[in-house]
Amino acid sequence: DLEKNSNNLENKFDNKKKNKLKLNLDSYKINRFLRSLPYRDDELEARFNIIAWRKKANTNIIIIPRRLHRPDCYYMEGDQQMMISPGALDMAGVIVTARKEDYERLTADKIKEIFAVCGLDVESIDQIIEKFKKKI
Repeated sequence: DLEKNSNNLENKFDNKKKNKLKLNLDSYKINRFLRSLPYRDDELEARFNIIAWRKKANTNIIIIPRRLHRPDCYYMEGDQQMMISPGALDMAGVIVTARKEDYERLTADKIKEIFAVCGLDVESIDQIIEKFKKKI
C-alpha cells in the first residue's frame, strides 16, 4: 500500500507540474499576443476587451482588439446622440444600452457601424496575426 500511495502522489505531482507548465505556456502566448496589438503613443497598453469562461477543465479566452473606446455617436448631441459605450459583452454581441430611447432607435446597421468604428478592420487584424506569428 505504501508503494501504491507513493506512486499516486508522484502522479499527482507530475500532473500539477504539467498543468502549471501548460498554464505558463498559455500565459506566455496571451502576453505575446497582447504585445502584438497596436497601441497609441500616448497610452501604456493596447485597447482590447477580454472575455473568458470555463467549461469543465477548459478555460476559453477571447481577445477583442479595439480601435476606439467609444463610437462617435456617444459624443453627439440631441437626436444623434446614442450613449452606447461597447464593453466586452457588447463587442461579443450582447448590446447594453443605458437609455431606453437608444435601445428603441438601435438598428442592425447602427450596431455594424459602431463595431466598425470601435473595432479593427480586417487588414489590421491580419497585421496583428502576422506580428504574433513572428514572435512565437
